[in-house]
Amino acid sequence: MRLMNQKPGLDLLKAIKENTINPKELHPADRLVLVETLRMEGWGQSKIAQALQCSHSTVKRDVQVLKDRMAPLVAKFTKERVAAESIGMADGLRQRAIASNKLEVAWQITKELPELMRTLGVLELVPVKQVLELRQQVFVQVIQRSKGSHESINGDGVATTRN
Repeated sequence: MRLMNQKPGLDLLKAIKENTINPKELHPADRLVLVETLRMEGWGQSKIAQALQCSHSTVKRDVQVLKDRMAPLVAKFTKERVAAESIGMADGLRQRAIASNKLEVAWQITKELPELMRTLGVLELVPVKQVLELRQQVFVQVIQRSKGSHESINGDGVATTRN
């Protein structure tokens, strides 16, 4: 009777190399953990099959099981969700840059965000008017932030010091 080993993938591989575990007697769940670990390490299916002393088709089936398990998780990451998370992260970074008086950084984030959305293929989901409004909001925040200082903002969002 084969019992499921509780060792993580790299420990299993080490035990196989030290001949303390016979790879042919691995519990299928252990083999799956090992296949997953070795794939993440960049190993190909043939090399894994050789190390585990099993057929290439066994490793191929294990890889398919892993893909099937991951499919629901990957499906959640639509380009729209990635875009929304990117916009949220960019907004947070922009707000911190403004609060730290790093106005050039805030302006750079504002200018580069639409290009990021285009590369993700989601800019068409965000009307150009909203992008322009976002840029205007940031520019107004930058100007308001700089009013208390001796800085002014040029058309490129670069802070310049007044004498």
